[in-house]
Amino acid sequence: MKILIADSVDESVVGILKADPTWTVVNLPKTKGKVEEEIRDADALLVRSATKVTAELMDAAKSLRVIGRAGVGVDNVDLDAATRKGVLVMNT
Repeated sequence: MKILIADSVDESVVGILKADPTWTVVNLPKTKGKVEEEIRDADALLVRSATKVTAELMDAAKSLRVIGRAGVGVDNVDLDAATRKGVLVMNT
């Protein structure tokens, strides 16, 4: 499973995710990567408020199953597009 971290999160979060050896964790704020490139084969996307998860971004994601929003609300996620694609959206 590939987890894409699109926005800055505490290093303890990254550590928890990387503790599972079956997961590939891509931390974009550290690698200076681009969401549009890395999301193509991602199973999970972790965002805060900086990344706007649009229908177009989700269309590029062929394997996306879940979007986690670290923060209050999910106003930066296109919920209608996520529903159409069967992608679970949650916030913490």
